[in-house]
Amino acid sequence: MKKSFWLLVFLLAFTSLTKAQNTSQKWYAAFELNGEELPLVLEVSDNGKEVKMFSPRQSEKGFEVQDWRCNAQEMNWQIKALKIEYRGVWESADSIYNGQFTQGGMKIPLAWSKKAKAPAEPKFNRSQTPKGPLGAVEKELSFISMEGEKEIALSGTLVLPEGSGPFPCLIMISGSGPQDRNEEIMGHQPFAIIAEALAKKGWASFRYDDRGVGKSKGNFSNATTLDFAADAHAAWRALQSEKSLNAYRIGLLGHSEGGLVAPIVAAENPGVYCIVSLAGPGVNGAEILITQTADIDRAEGMREDEITKAVNDTRVYVDWLQQGLDSIQDAKNIKKYVNKTKKKMSKEVRESIFMTYNQSMNTKWMKTFVKIEPIPYWRKVQCPTLVLNGDKDWQVRWDMNANKIVETLLKNNVPFEKVILADHNHLFQYSESGKVSEYAKIEETISPETLQSITDWLSKLP
Repeated sequence: MKKSFWLLVFLLAFTSLTKAQNTSQKWYAAFELNGEELPLVLEVSDNGKEVKMFSPRQSEKGFEVQDWRCNAQEMNWQIKALKIEYRGVWESADSIYNGQFTQGGMKIPLAWSKKAKAPAEPKFNRSQTPKGPLGAVEKELSFISMEGEKEIALSGTLVLPEGSGPFPCLIMISGSGPQDRNEEIMGHQPFAIIAEALAKKGWASFRYDDRGVGKSKGNFSNATTLDFAADAHAAWRALQSEKSLNAYRIGLLGHSEGGLVAPIVAAENPGVYCIVSLAGPGVNGAEILITQTADIDRAEGMREDEITKAVNDTRVYVDWLQQGLDSIQDAKNIKKYVNKTKKKMSKEVRESIFMTYNQSMNTKWMKTFVKIEPIPYWRKVQCPTLVLNGDKDWQVRWDMNANKIVETLLKNNVPFEKVILADHNHLFQYSESGKVSEYAKIEETISPETLQSITDWLSKLP
């Protein structure tokens, strides 16, 4: 359970996108996890209406706290995005709130104090992050997409290189989870670094906040991969009218889920100039999740019997989701399965496990993701494509994904290049192990080899 919690914190760090604010109160806590101390900080605004929790050793960002209740008797709150709940009581003798921190099926005793020594601020040394302008010109650009029948305004940054133009341009499409325009995670800003590298090579770029994130409007939680494809398509259409750009040379760069969005857009629009697929899926989401469960757990050192159980659980859940049952029936099936397979655990733990799986799996996005088959879209792609992966990527494994994409492009006689970078993880950092738990610890945001692979390939295009 400890390793599952550790992964959950890291994987859901993608949802943390708000900057720390000046506050009048701070509460500190820490617990040991996998042999390391994990400090936590609660920051409470003057009026108590805004509360955020920070995990300084994982991210500079704050997680929004909901249902905050703190008085002379108790402290209770939730972080719904991370499936976290805390309930504690005031102990005046020690001046602490002492209680229980719950996430998923794990419960940890945790005490919050104002007197505790503040943990060190995150010492992220992200030396690659650009310190100044990314190109000759940076321009805020808004465009309109659709949320059902409602128009939503999305916002991003257009970067232009030096020169008179018109310039070729890449639109960057982020991976899973609510992402800002830099695709920021744990202090890393890969899209900003890519934008700077492109500008140095004479390419413009456009990166935008996901719907409901940053300056973009809309509701992220109700969106699916197909909605994100509609957003990317809307961005492509909007850039057609930019006089500084060559309307015939506007392509797409997608990372992870963005590498699925890109061919969906290109399949519908033969005007897309090119695709750069960074760890893009070549199989459906169900296969991704099942394989990912085994690979990540194995990399993190879990026992083989534990891995087998985790894979079996994932296989059962995604099978239900692929059947297209309604959410109520899916919830009933998940609860029945948890009670059957975890019967040796207490009722409270089983209920917590059920809530975690139901909230993470039984969603509109997940039900769509597990069913989407990327290859039918790739069959319709006619533009030049760069397929770039790392061989230590345990989230989207290259052999079962990149090879599938390349096989399809080859059959269709589409010009492509496949590059598999040795000792690179899902974020395209150098990593001998590929562990998800190392993403934050690695100083490098994106390797120079990755950037060079992208720009060298682009330089060969007509």
